[in-house]
Amino acid sequence: MRTPIFAVLGVLGLLLGCPSPPSTPDRPEPMKEALVLDGWPGPLRPVLDPREGVVVDLRAEPRKDLAPTAKCVLPPHGPVSWSRSRVRVERQGVLRAKSDVSLSSTPISSLEGLRPAHVAGFGPDLALKSGEGRVMAARFGGRCLLREGSGWQAADCSKSRVEVLHEPEQGWWLEVGCSTGEGWFEVDETAFEIEHYLD
Repeated sequence: MRTPIFAVLGVLGLLLGCPSPPSTPDRPEPMKEALVLDGWPGPLRPVLDPREGVVVDLRAEPRKDLAPTAKCVLPPHGPVSWSRSRVRVERQGVLRAKSDVSLSSTPISSLEGLRPAHVAGFGPDLALKSGEGRVMAARFGGRCLLREGSGWQAADCSKSRVEVLHEPEQGWWLEVGCSTGEGWFEVDETAFEIEHYLD
């Protein structure tokens, strides 16, 4: 019985210690408990100006599964006055390097208590081989939160350097007060002009 040549080559590769090609992790399953981060997706503190009069549903917490408690009209041509901002992640994503890259990044030991200011610094670059991937917890503070060993890296993830295979399923929520009540609404970024300023 003849042995297929590719099987022989595979065994030889193992014996000779040929390196395995870079791998990309599978996309994680939806989270049993959502990850809620204190901050915003983009860089610096956001200022939102409604493009037109925007009506939003307010909820007691930043959660889609809660019934609205009130509606709030956000008038155009004036920044939205908000008190708190949260990013809520229901499912993490995956990205991979387009080529051998070194991404500017900041090491993070835990996502608990994370704030945008914590991801703004620079540490050792995160080196990825072409085709190598990482689990991406969220887009937060203008960076991508990537799994690295037992911790995380807040890394630059510009489109020219990495390919996002699966975006994190996340929502951006703001807490506002209106004449009809107070509550949280999920930001539809197409309905606002958004700029970012130093906090």
